[in-house]
Order: sequence, then structure tokens, then C-alpha cells
Amino acid sequence: MVERKSSSQQSPTQTKTAPRGVDTRSKGTRGAPGVRGKRPRKQSEYGRQLTEKQKVKEAYGMRERQFRRFFDLARRSKEATG
Repeated sequence: MVERKSSSQQSPTQTKTAPRGVDTRSKGTRGAPGVRGKRPRKQSEYGRQLTEKQKVKEAYGMRERQFRRFFDLARRSKEATG
């Protein structure tokens, strides 16, 4: 009769392997060999402006309507606004 070692009795040179058909690679970090990933697209001018607008609204804690009101006031003002 062959005596089997339990997983806690494995020698240091033996390593556990995943069952066949199970992908052990982490998802999304690597693809197939030789296949390159897509580069992020260059952001359009509209996209850049929208990002900046969202940053300002978040920094001042404003909603869209408040932001629009203050923007219109600043646009109509004859004084320096910045």
C-alpha cells in the first residue's frame, strides 16, 4: 500500500498546483503572449473642459445650477473675477 502525504507534510520542494483547466493568472493584468493592450485614447478638448468643470464643482461643493449661476454672474461682472 502506498502512503500519501497530507498537504501539511509536503516537502519544501513540492508546490501546490491548480487543477487542470484553472487559470491561475491574475485577471486583467496580463493577456496572451504577444498581444498588446489598447492605449488610452487622447482626451478631446470637450473632455478636458468637462473634467476641469467637475473638479471646480467638487472643490467648491456646488451643484450644476449653482455653478451656472455663479459663472453667469462672473461673466457679466465688469470687475476682475480671478
